[in-house]
Amino acid sequence: MSYESTPLQFWEIDEYIKLRFDTFAASDGSLSAAFWPGGYNQSIHMFLRRGPEKDFSDPNDHVQLIRDIKTKAVIGAAQWEVNPMPPMNAQQEQPSSLPDVSLNVEGGNMLALNTFRTMQADCHQRIMEKQPHVYLGIMVVKPGYQGRGVGSFAMKWGVDLADRLGLPIYVEATLPGRRLYERWGFEVQETMPFDARVFGAPSKAEHYCMVRPARKADESAI
Repeated sequence: MSYESTPLQFWEIDEYIKLRFDTFAASDGSLSAAFWPGGYNQSIHMFLRRGPEKDFSDPNDHVQLIRDIKTKAVIGAAQWEVNPMPPMNAQQEQPSSLPDVSLNVEGGNMLALNTFRTMQADCHQRIMEKQPHVYLGIMVVKPGYQGRGVGSFAMKWGVDLADRLGLPIYVEATLPGRRLYERWGFEVQETMPFDARVFGAPSKAEHYCMVRPARKADESAI
């Protein structure tokens, strides 16, 4: 199969949000059971939409949609942020993978979300310190297309960006994501202490804080 990568357009945000939610809900190790125990609803959709709307005009934020060239269907997405400084705390906005947690959202467990965000920001700040880097905030592939090279196709866009800039890449990965990222030169720095079972999820939903060291563009072959 052949794929193409296109930048997210404003009118595609709703499709992007639904793709993210459905993919994370179906994935192994997902946080969906902890964050959204009531399942998808319009309130959650509008909450999740806030981040991409806010980030849309940010020149350092890049959301790429992955399409099947033949059908033009969106089958994956990745969000990359050229991040000159990591967040110092959970209140400083990270990319729209997890937006503003100060709101109450029908069907959402905001305590679980805020707890995760605090640990996420702590790991990010501690590992990257003041080092400029690229942050991979989102990587999703529709379940029916997983294992067909879509994730690697999506990775190449962001890895090429980081290599052109001479920057490392930071990501928080699930176990399935970890396997993909390790093939692209990422190394686990630490495991986040978050346990989704505390919030009623059936599994821990372990996440790994990973870094791909900076490389020059001519060193990026894998």
